[in-house]
Amino acid sequence: MSVAISGDLVASAGREGGVKLWRIERPQPLAPVKSQEQGEERGLEPDSALGKLSQLAGNAAKGKNSDRSEFKNINDAVEGKLIPLGNLKGLDKTIVTCLKFDSKQRLWAAAYDGTTRTYDASKCYDSNFRISSQKPVFRADYTDSVLDMDLCEELNVGACATADGGVALFSIKDGQFFCGIILSEVAARSVLILKKQNGSFAVLCGRNDGTIHHLPLNVDNSRVDQDNPFDVLESTDTALAPKHTGPCLCLASQNEGTTEGLFCSGGQDGTVRVWTSNDHESGSRGTDVVNSEQQRPAAKCIYALTGYKLWLGSICTDGRRIVSDGGENSLIVRDFSKEKGNGKASL
Repeated sequence: MSVAISGDLVASAGREGGVKLWRIERPQPLAPVKSQEQGEERGLEPDSALGKLSQLAGNAAKGKNSDRSEFKNINDAVEGKLIPLGNLKGLDKTIVTCLKFDSKQRLWAAAYDGTTRTYDASKCYDSNFRISSQKPVFRADYTDSVLDMDLCEELNVGACATADGGVALFSIKDGQFFCGIILSEVAARSVLILKKQNGSFAVLCGRNDGTIHHLPLNVDNSRVDQDNPFDVLESTDTALAPKHTGPCLCLASQNEGTTEGLFCSGGQDGTVRVWTSNDHESGSRGTDVVNSEQQRPAAKCIYALTGYKLWLGSICTDGRRIVSDGGENSLIVRDFSKEKGNGKASL
């Protein structure tokens, strides 16, 4: 259902319910060795995995053949391992739909039972600490199942997408809900807090009918107006066009540098779309005001990508590449970084 990574900590949630925590045990860097003798001089036991790897490297350098069957467990020496730390308390039979780490290594878990819970995962590096005994630092209850969640530490605000078609905002400082808006009776499946290049912010919400809604935020000095957070009017439309032909399952962005204002959407129809937001003065309900006679859409679709015939599961981006997974048990990586020399973007 969801995976989150912070440093050497990994959190995972599956359809069986609950959240498991893991620690990545990383191996020491392996120094290149040219011969078996040099391997012994470096203090490597000949029969150890690293010693055998040294022999293999040395024999390869000399052009000798080696029995590679001896190296079937060599990955144990050169790859990291996942060390299980246990399950989070209170979530054993709860379907967790979204996991997020913040910069303080607090783990935020959104659940199908209509709650969000926050755990302090920074103590997991202590070998004497038992994660199964830890209680949530924060807990909040919502009107319906929470299907997605996003955090914005610059504003100290998080957003939830709920099954009753709403978007709920909460404070990262105490985890408590402070405002919500119901877009329609169609379930909200994905949510994203987007920062634009002009420094303004908006909440994006993808729904079960494939539409994406753009909700500008009222922000002053990096603080959201908790009494009136959404800069929208009830009478106008927030939907962006075109919509996905299936549920909009995921939204992703990299709110840094030149990629601010760019975001991606993924639909169950197997399509991925790349959008760019306008940076003009924010107006009401999905439009940016240019003058009294003309209005521009709040965001424009600049790429429409396909690749999955059955369905798309999730997407992520680092601002240069888009990685997606889907129903064919495959990952697709699309690279938009500039190639050296010609300055052209590659796909």
